[in-house]
Amino acid sequence: MGERRVAALYAGIRPGGVRRGTYARDEGLTPDQAIRDLAGLKKAGLIEEVGHGRTQHYVAAGPMAQAQRSVRGAHADRALRDPYGGQQD
Repeated sequence: MGERRVAALYAGIRPGGVRRGTYARDEGLTPDQAIRDLAGLKKAGLIEEVGHGRTQHYVAAGPMAQAQRSVRGAHADRALRDPYGGQQD
């Protein structure tokens, strides 16, 4: 898997997923290159399409979605700490 596709996978696990145009712009790709990359990841079962036309974006699927849930679950169990705790003005 090429470095470009890794960038698409990373973007796909973020909230809201990744849009083809955004992926192409961020990675300096032509629209055709972005389409091929995303189609390859979709064929591999790592991302899936959500929406149609202008609202279409790609989100994690299969093993990527499972990894995403696992990481988010591990972080959700941790209590947040106040970064300013203990400091007085």
